[in-house]
Amino acid sequence: MKCFSFTCRALVATVTLVASKSAMAALVVVGALQTEQGDSADWDPPNSSLVMTDNGGGLHSVTANNLGDGTLYEFKVLDDEGSAPANWGDPEVVNVNTMAYGDADGSVDISVNTSLTNGNGGAVTWVNSDGIPLQVVGNFMVAAGGAGDWNPSDPSFAMTSQGSGYYTFDAIISTPGSYEFKATDGTGWDRQVGTDGFGTNASSFLFATTMADEAITMFIDVAAGQVGVVSVPEPTSVAIFSLIFSGLAIARPTRV
Repeated sequence: MKCFSFTCRALVATVTLVASKSAMAALVVVGALQTEQGDSADWDPPNSSLVMTDNGGGLHSVTANNLGDGTLYEFKVLDDEGSAPANWGDPEVVNVNTMAYGDADGSVDISVNTSLTNGNGGAVTWVNSDGIPLQVVGNFMVAAGGAGDWNPSDPSFAMTSQGSGYYTFDAIISTPGSYEFKATDGTGWDRQVGTDGFGTNASSFLFATTMADEAITMFIDVAAGQVGVVSVPEPTSVAIFSLIFSGLAIARPTRV
Protein backbone atom coordinates (compact mmCIF):
# COMPACT_ATOMS: atom_id res chain seq x y z
CA MET A 1 0.00 0.00 0.00
CA LYS A 2 1.28 3.40 -0.99
CA CYS A 3 0.72 6.39 1.28
CA PHE A 4 2.23 9.69 2.11
CA SER A 5 4.75 9.41 4.92
CA PHE A 6 2.76 11.62 7.30
CA THR A 7 -0.37 9.51 6.65
CA CYS A 8 1.51 6.33 7.45
CA ARG A 9 2.92 7.87 10.59
CA ALA A 10 -0.58 8.91 11.70
CA LEU A 11 -1.89 5.41 10.99
CA VAL A 12 0.91 3.80 12.96
CA ALA A 13 0.37 6.26 15.84
CA THR A 14 -3.35 5.47 15.86
CA VAL A 15 -2.76 1.72 15.91
CA THR A 16 -0.17 2.12 18.66
CA LEU A 17 -2.55 4.25 20.72
CA VAL A 18 -5.38 1.72 20.39
CA ALA A 19 -3.05 -1.13 21.32
CA SER A 20 -1.75 0.85 24.29
CA LYS A 21 -5.27 1.56 25.54
CA SER A 22 -6.33 -2.06 25.16
CA ALA A 23 -3.28 -3.17 27.16
CA MET A 24 -3.80 -0.79 30.07
CA ALA A 25 -3.90 -2.72 33.33
CA ALA A 26 -6.99 -2.50 35.51
CA LEU A 27 -7.44 -3.22 39.22
CA VAL A 28 -10.56 -5.23 39.99
CA VAL A 29 -12.24 -5.77 43.38
CA VAL A 30 -13.45 -9.33 43.97
CA GLY A 31 -15.21 -10.63 47.05
CA ALA A 32 -18.36 -11.16 49.04
CA LEU A 33 -19.89 -7.85 47.90
CA GLN A 34 -20.14 -8.68 44.18
CA THR A 35 -23.71 -9.98 44.08
CA GLU A 36 -24.88 -6.79 45.79
CA GLN A 37 -23.54 -4.98 42.70
CA GLY A 38 -25.58 -7.19 40.39
CA ASP A 39 -22.75 -9.59 39.52
CA SER A 40 -23.71 -13.22 38.97
CA ALA A 41 -21.61 -14.56 41.85
CA ASP A 42 -19.33 -13.53 44.69
CA TRP A 43 -15.57 -14.09 44.51
CA ASP A 44 -15.87 -14.29 40.72
CA PRO A 45 -13.12 -12.15 39.13
CA PRO A 46 -14.09 -12.40 35.43
CA ASN A 47 -17.59 -11.08 36.16
CA SER A 48 -16.72 -8.36 38.69
CA SER A 49 -18.20 -4.96 37.90
CA LEU A 50 -16.01 -3.32 40.56
CA VAL A 51 -13.28 -2.08 38.22
CA MET A 52 -11.27 0.59 39.98
CA THR A 53 -10.68 4.07 38.57
CA ASP A 54 -7.02 4.98 38.06
CA ASN A 55 -6.63 8.40 39.69
CA GLY A 56 -2.91 8.67 38.95
CA GLY A 57 0.09 8.47 41.25
CA GLY A 58 -0.69 4.88 42.17
CA LEU A 59 -4.13 5.79 43.57
CA HIS A 60 -7.16 3.72 42.55
CA SER A 61 -10.74 3.86 43.83
CA VAL A 62 -14.20 2.36 43.41
CA THR A 63 -17.55 2.60 45.24
CA ALA A 64 -19.55 -0.50 46.18
CA ASN A 65 -23.30 -0.02 46.69
CA ASN A 66 -26.33 -1.84 48.10
CA LEU A 67 -24.48 -3.12 51.16
CA GLY A 68 -26.22 -3.95 54.42
CA ASP A 69 -25.78 -1.52 57.30
CA GLY A 70 -23.22 -3.04 59.69
CA THR A 71 -22.83 -6.15 57.53
CA LEU A 72 -19.34 -7.53 57.00
CA TYR A 73 -18.08 -8.17 53.48
CA GLU A 74 -14.54 -9.22 52.57
CA PHE A 75 -12.60 -8.59 49.38
CA LYS A 76 -9.29 -8.72 47.54
CA VAL A 77 -8.02 -6.70 44.57
CA LEU A 78 -6.53 -8.25 41.44
CA ASP A 79 -4.41 -6.66 38.71
CA ASP A 80 -5.46 -7.95 35.27
CA GLU A 81 -2.11 -6.71 33.83
CA GLY A 82 -3.88 -5.42 30.74
CA SER A 83 -5.44 -8.76 29.87
CA ALA A 84 -9.10 -8.48 30.82
CA PRO A 85 -11.02 -10.00 32.39
CA ALA A 86 -9.25 -10.42 35.71
CA ASN A 87 -9.02 -13.94 37.06
CA TRP A 88 -7.44 -15.96 39.83
CA GLY A 89 -3.76 -16.26 39.11
CA ASP A 90 -3.46 -12.56 38.33
CA PRO A 91 -1.31 -10.57 40.79
CA GLU A 92 -3.17 -9.85 44.03
CA VAL A 93 -2.62 -6.17 44.75
CA VAL A 94 -4.65 -6.56 47.95
CA ASN A 95 -3.51 -10.03 48.93
CA VAL A 96 -5.47 -10.79 52.12
CA ASN A 97 -9.20 -10.87 52.79
CA THR A 98 -9.94 -7.25 53.75
CA MET A 99 -13.00 -6.02 55.61
CA ALA A 100 -15.68 -3.72 54.23
CA TYR A 101 -18.64 -2.98 56.51
CA GLY A 102 -21.73 -1.40 54.99
CA ASP A 103 -23.25 1.66 56.62
CA ALA A 104 -26.60 3.43 56.66
CA ASP A 105 -26.40 4.70 53.08
CA GLY A 106 -25.43 1.26 51.76
CA SER A 107 -22.18 2.30 50.09
CA VAL A 108 -18.47 2.10 50.83
CA ASP A 109 -15.53 3.70 49.06
CA ILE A 110 -12.53 1.44 48.53
CA SER A 111 -9.19 3.09 47.78
CA VAL A 112 -5.84 1.47 47.00
CA ASN A 113 -2.40 3.06 46.78
CA THR A 114 -0.06 0.81 44.82
CA SER A 115 2.84 3.17 45.55
CA LEU A 116 2.78 2.16 49.23
CA THR A 117 3.11 -1.28 50.84
CA ASN A 118 1.35 -2.42 54.01
CA GLY A 119 2.27 -5.00 56.62
CA ASN A 120 0.87 -7.80 54.46
CA GLY A 121 3.13 -6.94 51.53
CA GLY A 122 0.22 -5.60 49.47
CA ALA A 123 -0.94 -2.13 48.48
CA VAL A 124 -2.10 0.24 51.22
CA THR A 125 -5.90 0.02 51.32
CA TRP A 126 -8.58 2.14 52.98
CA VAL A 127 -12.33 1.56 53.15
CA ASN A 128 -14.51 4.57 53.89
CA SER A 129 -17.62 3.61 55.87
CA ASP A 130 -19.39 4.74 59.03
CA GLY A 131 -20.50 1.20 59.87
CA ILE A 132 -17.22 -0.38 61.00
CA PRO A 133 -17.32 -1.69 64.61
CA LEU A 134 -13.80 -0.49 65.38
CA GLN A 135 -12.14 -1.11 68.74
CA VAL A 136 -8.76 0.28 69.78
CA VAL A 137 -6.13 -2.15 70.97
CA GLY A 138 -2.57 -1.68 72.24
CA ASN A 139 -0.19 -1.57 75.17
CA PHE A 140 -2.07 1.36 76.76
CA MET A 141 -5.16 -0.60 77.77
CA VAL A 142 -4.21 -1.38 81.39
CA ALA A 143 -3.12 2.24 81.89
CA ALA A 144 -6.55 3.25 80.55
CA GLY A 145 -8.41 1.03 83.00
CA GLY A 146 -8.61 -2.18 80.96
CA ALA A 147 -8.11 -5.71 82.24
CA GLY A 148 -5.18 -6.41 79.92
CA ASP A 149 -3.11 -5.01 77.07
CA TRP A 150 -3.45 -6.13 73.44
CA ASN A 151 -6.93 -7.59 73.85
CA PRO A 152 -8.53 -7.21 70.39
CA SER A 153 -12.03 -8.02 71.61
CA ASP A 154 -12.58 -5.84 74.70
CA PRO A 155 -15.90 -4.04 74.05
CA SER A 156 -15.06 -1.31 76.57
CA PHE A 157 -12.57 0.02 74.01
CA ALA A 158 -15.09 0.44 71.20
CA MET A 159 -14.60 3.55 69.08
CA THR A 160 -17.40 6.02 68.33
CA SER A 161 -18.29 6.89 64.75
CA GLN A 162 -18.48 10.67 64.39
CA GLY A 163 -19.61 10.44 60.76
CA SER A 164 -17.79 10.94 57.46
CA GLY A 165 -15.44 8.05 58.23
CA TYR A 166 -14.08 9.58 61.45
CA TYR A 167 -13.85 7.37 64.58
CA THR A 168 -12.70 8.35 68.08
CA PHE A 169 -11.97 6.82 71.47
CA ASP A 170 -11.42 8.92 74.61
CA ALA A 171 -9.08 7.60 77.30
CA ILE A 172 -7.36 8.73 80.48
CA ILE A 173 -3.86 7.26 80.65
CA SER A 174 -2.88 6.81 84.29
CA THR A 175 0.89 6.49 83.86
CA PRO A 176 3.18 8.63 81.69
CA GLY A 177 5.02 6.62 79.09
CA SER A 178 5.36 5.43 75.50
CA TYR A 179 2.39 3.62 74.00
CA GLU A 180 0.96 2.39 70.72
CA PHE A 181 -2.44 1.52 69.29
CA LYS A 182 -4.28 0.29 66.25
CA ALA A 183 -7.83 -1.05 65.81
CA THR A 184 -9.69 -4.26 65.05
CA ASP A 185 -13.33 -4.98 64.29
CA GLY A 186 -13.67 -6.58 67.73
CA THR A 187 -13.64 -10.20 66.49
CA GLY A 188 -9.94 -10.95 66.87
CA TRP A 189 -6.82 -10.23 64.81
CA ASP A 190 -8.04 -11.10 61.31
CA ARG A 191 -9.32 -7.61 60.51
CA GLN A 192 -7.18 -4.63 61.54
CA VAL A 193 -6.74 -0.93 60.79
CA GLY A 194 -3.52 0.96 61.42
CA THR A 195 -1.24 3.62 60.01
CA ASP A 196 -0.83 1.58 56.82
CA GLY A 197 -4.54 1.06 56.31
CA PHE A 198 -6.63 -2.11 56.40
CA GLY A 199 -5.21 -5.63 56.59
CA THR A 200 -4.34 -8.49 58.93
CA ASN A 201 -1.00 -7.06 60.11
CA ALA A 202 -1.59 -3.32 60.39
CA SER A 203 1.08 -1.02 61.81
CA SER A 204 0.49 0.69 65.14
CA PHE A 205 0.50 4.43 65.84
CA LEU A 206 3.12 5.38 68.45
CA PHE A 207 2.42 8.07 71.05
CA ALA A 208 3.57 9.23 74.47
CA THR A 209 1.97 10.80 77.52
CA THR A 210 3.91 13.09 79.84
CA MET A 211 1.73 13.43 82.93
CA ALA A 212 -0.36 11.24 85.22
CA ASP A 213 -4.00 10.78 84.23
CA GLU A 214 -3.51 12.48 80.88
CA ALA A 215 -6.68 12.71 78.78
CA ILE A 216 -6.29 11.79 75.12
CA THR A 217 -8.46 11.10 72.10
CA MET A 218 -7.39 8.40 69.68
CA PHE A 219 -8.76 8.79 66.16
CA ILE A 220 -8.92 6.88 62.91
CA ASP A 221 -10.06 8.72 59.79
CA VAL A 222 -10.80 6.03 57.22
CA ALA A 223 -11.86 8.67 54.66
CA ALA A 224 -8.56 10.58 54.81
CA GLY A 225 -6.36 7.58 55.65
CA GLN A 226 -5.11 9.03 58.93
CA VAL A 227 -4.50 7.64 62.43
CA GLY A 228 -3.41 9.64 65.47
CA VAL A 229 -3.79 10.85 69.04
CA VAL A 230 -4.87 14.25 70.32
CA SER A 231 -4.11 15.39 73.87
CA VAL A 232 -7.21 16.83 75.52
CA PRO A 233 -6.59 20.09 77.48
CA GLU A 234 -7.60 20.20 81.12
CA PRO A 235 -10.85 22.10 81.73
CA THR A 236 -10.31 25.67 82.87
CA SER A 237 -10.65 26.45 86.57
CA VAL A 238 -11.61 30.03 86.00
CA ALA A 239 -15.20 31.19 85.61
CA ILE A 240 -15.93 34.52 84.00
CA PHE A 241 -18.66 36.71 85.38
CA SER A 242 -19.80 39.77 83.47
CA LEU A 243 -21.02 42.83 85.26
CA ILE A 244 -23.02 45.40 83.40
CA PHE A 245 -22.32 48.93 84.61
CA SER A 246 -23.06 52.16 82.83
CA GLY A 247 -23.49 50.29 79.56
CA LEU A 248 -20.03 48.66 79.84
CA ALA A 249 -19.35 44.93 80.20
CA ILE A 250 -16.71 44.25 82.82
CA ALA A 251 -15.19 40.75 82.91
CA ARG A 252 -14.02 39.66 86.34
CA PRO A 253 -12.20 36.31 86.67
CA THR A 254 -13.22 34.36 89.75
CA ARG A 255 -11.42 31.17 90.80
CA VAL A 256 -13.74 28.24 91.49
